[in-house]
Amino acid sequence: MDFFPHVFEGEIVQHDVGSDTYTYTVVWLPDDLTAHLVDHMPMRPRIVGDIEAMPFSCALHPVGGRYYILLSKAKLKKLHKQLRDVVRVAFRVDAVDRVDVPDAIRDVISVDDEFRELWETQTPGKQRSFSHMVASAKTEPTRQKRIDKVRLIMLGEIDMRGNPV
Repeated sequence: MDFFPHVFEGEIVQHDVGSDTYTYTVVWLPDDLTAHLVDHMPMRPRIVGDIEAMPFSCALHPVGGRYYILLSKAKLKKLHKQLRDVVRVAFRVDAVDRVDVPDAIRDVISVDDEFRELWETQTPGKQRSFSHMVASAKTEPTRQKRIDKVRLIMLGEIDMRGNPV
């Protein structure tokens, strides 16, 4: 089996989500690929692969029997792509519960039993969200502030926006 067994070329398009002012920038999976995969994957599968050789990991988003890959402004900028450009996508279906935990969180888990126990009670989706929050920090002090925030969220003291619960 190839490392990325699913490869296609797709156009970057706007996906209207029912509002004139709210759209997503996406690449739709081809219908024949969706038909091939649909019996072998969960409702919202995780995938890992590359777009134009840029690594990515995300969930496929279902809409009306079709699936799309969401492209953020940051991804488009890194790719030097815009609407109507065609991109090469290669991917494989990944484990739904896989989480790439950043070293900063791993370090805390290894020495802080309370944090580890709280972390282990979180769903993979929450763990991915917390991991992204910490990994996207550019400096060590910001990473530490975000780890402290994650702890308070897991304890139920604040919400994701930092508001008291």
